[in-house]
Amino acid sequence: MSRVRFVLMTWLASAALAIAVESAPAKTPAPTSKQGSHSEPAQVANPSTNSAPKVDAVIGKYLSDNRANPAAKSLSTAASSPPPAELEGLENPSLRPPATSKSDRSDWKRRDYEQQLDVARQLRQKKDFPQAVINLVTLLESDASEDVKRPALLELGLAAQQAGQLLRAQQVFAQFVGRYPDDPQVPEVLLRQGLIHRELGAHTLALAKFYAVLSSSLTLKLDRFPFYQRLVLQAQIEIADTFFLQGKYSEAAEYLARLLRLETSELDKPRIQFKLIRAQHSQGRHDEAIGQGNDFLKRNGDSTDVPELRFLLARSYMTLGRVRESLREVMLLMESQLATGQTNAMALAYWQQRAGNDIANQLYQEGDLLGALQVYQGLAQIDRSPQWQLPAWYQIGLIYERLKQPARAIESFDHILQRGTELDAAATPAVKTVLEMARWRKDFLQWQTRAEAAVPVPPPPPITNEPPKAAKSTVLRLKK
Repeated sequence: MSRVRFVLMTWLASAALAIAVESAPAKTPAPTSKQGSHSEPAQVANPSTNSAPKVDAVIGKYLSDNRANPAAKSLSTAASSPPPAELEGLENPSLRPPATSKSDRSDWKRRDYEQQLDVARQLRQKKDFPQAVINLVTLLESDASEDVKRPALLELGLAAQQAGQLLRAQQVFAQFVGRYPDDPQVPEVLLRQGLIHRELGAHTLALAKFYAVLSSSLTLKLDRFPFYQRLVLQAQIEIADTFFLQGKYSEAAEYLARLLRLETSELDKPRIQFKLIRAQHSQGRHDEAIGQGNDFLKRNGDSTDVPELRFLLARSYMTLGRVRESLREVMLLMESQLATGQTNAMALAYWQQRAGNDIANQLYQEGDLLGALQVYQGLAQIDRSPQWQLPAWYQIGLIYERLKQPARAIESFDHILQRGTELDAAATPAVKTVLEMARWRKDFLQWQTRAEAAVPVPPPPPITNEPPKAAKSTVLRLKK
């Protein structure tokens, strides 16, 4: 009995000593100062500033450390270390402290790793990319199971992509596909790789990844068929967009027309049809573009793509020589901007100004002065800024001058000069040039009007029943 009491007291004393040692504050050695040296305070970096280089550095270190299998490393370390010796005086199992089972410890570690993964995911969603990357790399270098490392590696790629480190994200995604080729997330990762390639200008590699999405989705399980179907449709849309960016309008139109024929509710068919119209217009198939465009207007008259569509229709009509229809589309575009107060006012104004400029200038050059005058008068009412309104008034004055209406032309130039008095010295050079040209044209027209009024008009020739005599040279040629 005394031996048991002695052993128990020894164990309690050793446990108390261990607790005291662990709870004691660690003493840091004082820095040794050498002669002539000065100590500097440590600088703490702000993680909220310039996060992209930090993200790139941490991921680059992880990729370059060649730690592909940290679990094997931990196993080798455990095999090389000697087993812990039994504590003296604790041979009796009844005197040992209660210990958790191996399964309980593994469950606790698994839950801890899952919580770390959730924290890293939340940090990424909050755009705290440096800390999220550090947490994810720590998880990947730990002895966590593949069920934790697999989503952690995917989260690492997403964090790099959202942080703007596209090359690093591409490397991480490639590592994910190489490690887990049968993972259900592989088609989505391939789609992201294609988008990154296209953003970097590698269109051929982007197309290869998009086609890989189509092929990889065929070998996956059917329990997630709707998800894979959406991925396949999105990949086909991205293929068409990539062809369009490459200038391959025929291939783009073929893919878009194929998508438009599908009977599925997963597609945004108005957007697909609008892209098809753009491809047909760029390809020069104006008749088909006009047909699709009119059908789009009947089905989706309130779409935000209507301004650009009317611009494309006006250009197609003008290319085919159908001037009246082209002018009608331009005027409808300007009236829609004046009548409706939509939220995308800047986009509406851009397409209206571009359409009006293109069509009005072409009408003016082709001699359709009345049509050009109608468009320019509408353009002058769209934007009240001097940078836009003064050039429109100047074109109106030139048209009146060509129509032999100097009084109306002088009135237009007067509007420009009166508006010029409201401008300060900060006027742009373009506005100053328009003011100078308007002043010169006004002075010239006034001088021309005074000169014509000072010269008497010759009387008309007398009216006779005799036909006018032909010139002598003409008579000689007829005789020969």
